[in-house]
Amino acid sequence: TDEESASIGGHRTWGVIPAAPSGTTVRRLADGRILVRNVYSYSRHSLAGGRRRQRAARSHRKAFEARFPGLTDVPFEYTWGGALSMARNGEPVFGTLADGISAAGVHNGTGLSRGTICGKLIAEMMSCEGSDLLDAMLGRGRPNRNVPDPVLGWGVDLYARRLRLQSGLEM
Repeated sequence: TDEESASIGGHRTWGVIPAAPSGTTVRRLADGRILVRNVYSYSRHSLAGGRRRQRAARSHRKAFEARFPGLTDVPFEYTWGGALSMARNGEPVFGTLADGISAAGVHNGTGLSRGTICGKLIAEMMSCEGSDLLDAMLGRGRPNRNVPDPVLGWGVDLYARRLRLQSGLEM
């Protein structure tokens, strides 16, 4: 409601990004909705449903209530998940993959910002324009290969759990 939105105070739109890699990101949209993001988990499937989505919903709820204790009775309209590409060594896919094929991907959780600049840099590269930033991207390593399942899933889940614990109050 308008009263609930007014109780938050501050600017109409804002975003808070955590210092810890798996901390909670919170955004307030112009229409008053609050978005909460704070869950990473591994799935071989492209859909994040069932128990994983229920766990994410609980984590989102806990983070929301910790930040907005006056809004604990406000229900969530939606909880959803999406795909995120990550490499164990944090390196992106960038550059020429084959004759006439170039790519920028595997942005390790920073897809919007890094993906945007990498797309620009791929365009520079394809049009034979150079820049210091393009040289820096071309000088980066490549993603390393993943270990096979089920070891990969166990490793990702343990790593995500460790990051959550390290995030402390930022979760």
